[in-house]
Amino acid sequence: MSAITAVTFDLWQTLILDNRELGLQRAQVRLDGAQRLLAGQGAEYDAEHIREAYRGCYRACRAVRSEHRDVSFRQQVEIFINLIEDGLAARLSESVVAEIERVYAESFFEYPPRFHDATHSTLADFDTGQPGAGAATGASAAGRRAASAGRAGRRV
Repeated sequence: MSAITAVTFDLWQTLILDNRELGLQRAQVRLDGAQRLLAGQGAEYDAEHIREAYRGCYRACRAVRSEHRDVSFRQQVEIFINLIEDGLAARLSESVVAEIERVYAESFFEYPPRFHDATHSTLADFDTGQPGAGAATGASAAGRRAASAGRAGRRV
């Protein structure tokens, strides 16, 4: 029998649980931050225009993911910026783009998702130095049932 060298977890909506209200609050932090940073560069956009760019970014990323591909975090932020104005990301300094990216990411600190009740014990099982085989997944009905029953990622 070969040794287990890695264990992966599907975190989102399995070990970490999010909801629409938190997502909307994070979105507002992102929108306000982007508007403030752009205004500081002399680029004034009204809130609804920025909100529509954010929605467009969501749709663009969803389309990519529907093809079983992914968008990096940086690419997602650049899509958002370029939907505010075509080519805007390339015209902004790297420091401004990085600051928008920071605000985008740190919105999770202001409105964090909650952990599933079994998250701590699940991860503690893998902190013994002798991990068993396990995975938590939100991708299958069995994985969702295991997570809701508090068995996500338990040793098998």
